[in-house]
This record gives sequence, C-alpha cells and structure tokens, in this order.
Amino acid sequence: MDEQFVKLKSITDEIETKQLYLCIEDLVKNGVDLARFSETEPKPARQDVTQYLAAWFKYIGMSESQCLNWILEHYMDELLRISQSSRSRIRHSTKSNVKYIFNSKVNFNCGCEKNIFKASCTRDCVLYEEMQEIERNKKIAKEAEFIAYSANNAVIAERKLTKREKYLAQFNEAMEIAEKCLKEEGMTKVQVVSLLNERGYKTKTGKAISYSVFTNEWTIYKNK
Repeated sequence: MDEQFVKLKSITDEIETKQLYLCIEDLVKNGVDLARFSETEPKPARQDVTQYLAAWFKYIGMSESQCLNWILEHYMDELLRISQSSRSRIRHSTKSNVKYIFNSKVNFNCGCEKNIFKASCTRDCVLYEEMQEIERNKKIAKEAEFIAYSANNAVIAERKLTKREKYLAQFNEAMEIAEKCLKEEGMTKVQVVSLLNERGYKTKTGKAISYSVFTNEWTIYKNK
C-alpha cells in the first residue's frame, strides 16, 4: 500500500511531515493486520478504521473533503478487505462516518501502545505525551464519576421510602401496566381492575383498587 502512503504524504506535506504519526503510517502501509490479534480478541471493524483516520485528518487541520477523497480513492480496498459489505455500501458508510467526525466534538486519540489496531507506536512520537495526558485525564474523570455515583447510591440506600412513597411508586407501576393492557391488549377497564387486584396492586393510600377509583385515576394519568 506504498502508493496510498505516498499520496497521503503528499497532501499532509501541506501541514507538517511530523504529523504523519507512526500508527497512521502503519495503518496506511499495512492496513489492519489481523495476524496481530489472537483468535479470542475482538477485531477492529471498518467503522473503527474510518473514524480513526477521519479524526486524525481533522486533528492535523485537513478538510473533510480531503479526508473523504483520500479514503474513497486510496483506502477503499482495505475497507473492502476487512468488511463483508459491498463497495457502494462502504462508500455510503464512509461518507457518513467522516461527516460525523468532522461535525462532532470527537477528538483524535491514538491510544498509543494500546491502540485498537495494534498499530506501531513509539514513545519518540511528538504526540505521545499529549495522548498520555488525555488518557490520564480520562482515568481521573472516570474515577471521579464512579465515586460520585457510589456516593449517590449510598445516600439513596440509606434513605428509606415512606409508606406513602411506596404506595405511590407501585400505583404508578400499576397505571403503566393498565395503559399497556388497554391500548395494546384491548382489555376492558373491568378486566384491568381485576388484573391489578389479582397482582396485589393498591391505590395511592394502600387500599384495593375499585373500578371508580381506577376510572378517575386513569383519566388523570392519560391526560398528563
């Protein structure tokens, strides 16, 4: 795939040669080398490759059209090789993926040595420290999110629901069941009331559900 690499190098020379990172060079020259993966390891999909390359094009300041044209003209054979889709389907998907990357807040994150393609990487890469910092920040953010989530769950667990809250919660559940029975299963209101009582559902005050109570509550519920 040296021809593709030469073409890619010629358009990136407009920016900086050093931005043609080793992982990108490996992907362009060798494609996704499936021999680097064991039988049990998940293999990267066509979409993964397309979005990775698109994010890189975007990162180094190339345009959406430059990215799309290069992939369609010089990388289509590789996408066909790792996919079972037709050429026309891949073209359509590639356009969608490139457009998504360039119009989103997705930034290029090569993954360094842990990149999903097992592409070549070197610590001498000009991008290495920046990518490591991104990974550190992601880890810190994830840990903070987990701590906040755990603390919130602990507060919820400590607080016991009052009887009124319990009755209200189960009654709301009963109304959801009633809605499905009436709208999807064609049951009558009488049948629904009977079903809810059979299943042990109560009113908001913990009493058996009567037809009149159900009718009134159903009118309120469906008009919300």
